[in-house]
Amino acid sequence: MKREVILLDSFDDLINKLIYVLTENGYTVHIITSYERGEEFVDKPVYIHSIDLSSIQTMQSEESLEKIFFDIEFENVEIGILVSPNDDLNLSVARYLRRNGVPRIIISLRSDEKTAIAEKEGFQVVNVPNCVLGRIQRILSLKFTRISPLRGNISILECLVTGDMKILGKTIGELERDYNVSIIIIRDGDKILNGGDEEIQEGDYLVVIGSTGNLIEMIR
Repeated sequence: MKREVILLDSFDDLINKLIYVLTENGYTVHIITSYERGEEFVDKPVYIHSIDLSSIQTMQSEESLEKIFFDIEFENVEIGILVSPNDDLNLSVARYLRRNGVPRIIISLRSDEKTAIAEKEGFQVVNVPNCVLGRIQRILSLKFTRISPLRGNISILECLVTGDMKILGKTIGELERDYNVSIIIIRDGDKILNGGDEEIQEGDYLVVIGSTGNLIEMIR
């Protein structure tokens, strides 16, 4: 059986990162987006479902939601991730997915009032001020590691630190000396740390520059 995820577009770069992480972890992705945005995803490994977002209220009706999801086989859908900038839309789609048997639904919300409602209804909530990508990865136990070439043999590594990585508990200074790299930690979404005594923690997002071979060895 295919492992499928429904994504409701965030309309920023978060959605591209989610697509990358989910497809790298073996999921088939359906993205719900606007007609205008649909063309941006044609070169990505996703199924695109374009909708008219000009009237949010109309789109939240049962009839409109049926039209959006008519060609999706819900028995294959394991997860719904709803990260649009509209709290009401996220909640409406979450309820629709639950009625159709989607077992795990994660929604991002800005309003404390909507967060309380969603949590009372049993949804997993990721608050926007936090690191949405990192929180979703931890909730779903998704791995994310990407090495991109910069120049010659020098590359940049981006990775989310998980509990099974050998670098866990090491300091920035230790890793920089051992692998001849330069490290920045992004923690809790917006804290940038680069002190030599800073220890690597689970959930940290690392940005590391060094030779490709050393980067690979560091995260092996």
